[in-house]
Amino acid sequence: MGTLFGCASHKLLPIDPLRAAVVLIGAFGIAVAVSDYAEEVMGRKDDPRIVIDEWVGYWVTIAFLPQNRLILIAGFILFRLFDVLKPSYVRRSGNLPGGWGVVMDDVLAGVLANLCLRLIVYVHP
Repeated sequence: MGTLFGCASHKLLPIDPLRAAVVLIGAFGIAVAVSDYAEEVMGRKDDPRIVIDEWVGYWVTIAFLPQNRLILIAGFILFRLFDVLKPSYVRRSGNLPGGWGVVMDDVLAGVLANLCLRLIVYVHP
């Protein structure tokens, strides 16, 4: 569900790289704090009802790339793929304490998806 929120709100992510970086850093900080609090309230590690981490992960996926339909759709697919498969270091980042673990695995999945999208854009401009 969080990835869909990320898709729906992608226009809030600025195109300007500096502004996009500031928004991503802010969103990351908010996501860590909210996730940390949500874990305490829900009494469960990385509760599936916490979706802000996927939202930020999707934004990381499409950050600093052209915002066209192909990128947005391919980014959604790649992000979900890496979020589900969780390569070893992505999975291990989920062991960080509190909100850090909740958010970092999705951010790293987003970084992997972003790198794949960059390769696709490079090969097929």
